[in-house]
Amino acid sequence: MATLSYVIDDIDYARSFVNSLPRKIVRARFSTNSEWDPKHIVIVLRNDTPIAMADCIVTFDRRSANGSLLAAPNCGAYAIHALIKLKAHASIEHWESTLRLPTKSTIAISRRFFDSTFDQGTWEISNGMVENLGPNPLFAPTPIIMNDSLLSFLGIPKLQLLDTQSISQILYAASNRDRVKILSPNGLVMDNPSLMALTFEVLNLTMSLRQNITRTILVNAMQTQGLPITDKTRKRFKSDMESFNSYFSELLKFRNIDSPQTGSFVIENW
Repeated sequence: MATLSYVIDDIDYARSFVNSLPRKIVRARFSTNSEWDPKHIVIVLRNDTPIAMADCIVTFDRRSANGSLLAAPNCGAYAIHALIKLKAHASIEHWESTLRLPTKSTIAISRRFFDSTFDQGTWEISNGMVENLGPNPLFAPTPIIMNDSLLSFLGIPKLQLLDTQSISQILYAASNRDRVKILSPNGLVMDNPSLMALTFEVLNLTMSLRQNITRTILVNAMQTQGLPITDKTRKRFKSDMESFNSYFSELLKFRNIDSPQTGSFVIENW
């Protein structure tokens, strides 16, 4: 029987493990390895051989962490072991994940084990804006999925159980955010990022479309704030106005309909 053990917060050991992996796996995980400076790391060893890792960076107040997973080929499940151990070690209240190239497995893991999930490019743009101009709700990235913990917090049932009336309420509220607010089934007012993420889900948008939309929102915000958009930024985070416009064109169908009166949510005027 295989024996599992853990190495905790050893950056040199972690770098050695990363360097031992196939380049394709490393490129999918890191934008640049030289910038990697996690606060906490857990590496899983099977029979003394490193096979998976979870790491995180942490906010200054230690209320939030952005976690990432990495595993050797055919060892992805062990990254979950590392994440569970990391959560116990770090004792952080809120866990975020970022996805560069979402797959079915990384989406499923993010839904279950993290509290918020963002596109990696959008998250990087957001951080750059905060560094340049300071914290501002306008600079917050929009999640690309509704995580299980957020659905539970808002009292929303599983997405596949939402009825037609509830879906109509969500789309109506999303298309009339300047006029109405939407209360979740347990009475909480939904903020704009959560409402947009929920709208992505009920419209069943592809992950690439969600990523393009959330990047475009922040690139547009950069322009309105007068931040210079460098050639590097344009190349890495090209805003996709076609995707952006197609999303809002879909919402416009619900702009001028009567407010849905039945469903799991409550619609109120501001």
